Amino acid sequence: SRNINFGALMERTKPLARFPIVATNRVEEAEVAITRSLTDINILRMADRGRFELEMNAVNIGRTSLVFNRFGTGCKVKARLDDMFAFVIGGDTPSTFGLDGGSFVVSPRKAALITPAGQMQIQRAESSEILVLRTTQSHLLHHFEELTARHHRGSFIFDHSIDLTNGPGALVKRLLNYLVHELEHNDQILKNS
Repeated sequence: SRNINFGALMERTKPLARFPIVATNRVEEAEVAITRSLTDINILRMADRGRFELEMNAVNIGRTSLVFNRFGTGCKVKARLDDMFAFVIGGDTPSTFGLDGGSFVVSPRKAALITPAGQMQIQRAESSEILVLRTTQSHLLHHFEELTARHHRGSFIFDHSIDLTNGPGALVKRLLNYLVHELEHNDQILKNS
């Protein structure tokens, strides 16, 4: 398999370009598109409303989604995460996620694992890009029990900040890079249940 650098991938073409959702400079349209594809959000503040733009591509793989988005201007966003787990990798311009009293930066070297919670604050810089692998808590629980043959009680507990340069974080990043590459070049991948 080919190892793709997420930062370099975004410089060539936008990930998931074959699966466009929206390209808009209207804030209200952006909020609706993100809410439909990812999670309920409100854009609270923009660095320059006249330069606002959102580009978003997404694909559903069963009950899991892979979503790319890019903000043209700096924005502060409020999101509500109810039944969602999201693994978020950032592009070369970092974004900051405020969750559970902590602050987590996403970049090509650091990801954030976002677990179901209440309100979350996201600070997106100008030209910031993120790739999100999203699934529901029930879907994750089902696969955990299927893989381990054990019933899980209580909540899943994960570290929010994930090192993408080595260990399990690097493995997940390589798997996501491979998946993005296959989605760009293999029409059959979405037909394989």
